[in-house]
Amino acid sequence: MLDVSNGLLTTHSDSLLRYSGGGLGWGPAQGKVARHNPHPSPPPEYRRREKRRTIASRGNALVRAIIISPSICAISSAVRAIIISLSICAISSAVRAQNREEPARPPRTKETILAEISANALPAIDIPAMADAAYAKQITARRDAARQKRAALALELYKIAPHAPELPALLAERWQTLATSGQVNSALSEISEYLGSNIDAKEKLAVSNLRAQLRIQFQATDTRSRLAAIDEFTKSVPAEQAQPMVPQLLYMTGRFAPTAEEKDQLLARVVREYPDSAAAKVVQGQTRKRGSVGSTMELAFKDAITGKRIDLAEYRGKIVVVSFWAAWCSDCAAEIPAMKKIRADYKDKGVEFIGVSLDLPEDEGGLKALRASVARNQIDWPQDYLGKEWDSEFSAKWGVYAVPTIFVLDRQGVIASTDAHGKLETVLAEVLKRSE
Repeated sequence: MLDVSNGLLTTHSDSLLRYSGGGLGWGPAQGKVARHNPHPSPPPEYRRREKRRTIASRGNALVRAIIISPSICAISSAVRAIIISLSICAISSAVRAQNREEPARPPRTKETILAEISANALPAIDIPAMADAAYAKQITARRDAARQKRAALALELYKIAPHAPELPALLAERWQTLATSGQVNSALSEISEYLGSNIDAKEKLAVSNLRAQLRIQFQATDTRSRLAAIDEFTKSVPAEQAQPMVPQLLYMTGRFAPTAEEKDQLLARVVREYPDSAAAKVVQGQTRKRGSVGSTMELAFKDAITGKRIDLAEYRGKIVVVSFWAAWCSDCAAEIPAMKKIRADYKDKGVEFIGVSLDLPEDEGGLKALRASVARNQIDWPQDYLGKEWDSEFSAKWGVYAVPTIFVLDRQGVIASTDAHGKLETVLAEVLKRSE
């Protein structure tokens, strides 16, 4: 699920409402040797290095043979010393000659590394195509390989240009890559070292906040240790700077709480202590969403695809699936095939679907993206284009701050479930049974 508050801030975002806990997976890059060449030749540098070793090995053997040979033993010590000396000189000359064949590699410059980072940008995602499992797997592997490459280059850049202006963002990306690929301790160790270097207060604040997030998400195993990570953060930076970031850290801690009781207590604390924060807004929305079960939803709109007027009041007697989604949401796209199958299986049982789009405003291409996604994936249910992304009054009223989110309405238009995502068939079966 793409959640505006369950994860690390993505690079294209500058607000809480762009937080995402969904996204693409991680794994090692794949590769194979061409079938016609199962034993590829080693690179020239390797062959030259092995040649030097061979020369030295043979020279050492020659010297040992000279020393212990019975025929040489009959020679006077002076003559034997001369022979050994000449042998060593010959070996040294051969090694020096081989070394001259391999010039020293010039050190890589900051510009070279930055150019390579630019050349390894993350491949763009064709969001509508995420409905194709094969494409989703391929793009996931490609983006993972690019992330790993960029992470290695960021470290190389840090070693030769620790004050490069491009470095802070690249290091933050590296640490997130390490953490999400099972190397959170390495990431935290590097962060601690970086915080001890000569960085300005603004950068220290950002990195300290990232360290707290990584500890909460990937290292801590209980609420106590997550709260300790927040406490460490507040003590490491001035209070007035830490204050705006604490609500989100508390919210994340609540999301990872092992029990419902702890979760409710932590989320209530966000609202109580930071009522004007964006995190409090999300918590209040979630409370409204849970409390809306049993309410009647009213919705009338012009279908963004056909232009037809749609009114939920005319769907009385039908069970209605209301799907909040967006064309930019990769998780939403990945679910489309399953949604289409469920619709086909349940249509004859009186189940209808309606989409509610949280896409970007029309002047930012939101409506065009919605229509393209509907056409490409052959979605045949009506679409209510809100046109305000997360600022829509309708989605906020029902506490929708994450997509995909699925409501199910019974035959009287009453909300039976606000949490049918991932279990839609089960919820539909229950609602159908109750309506019999």
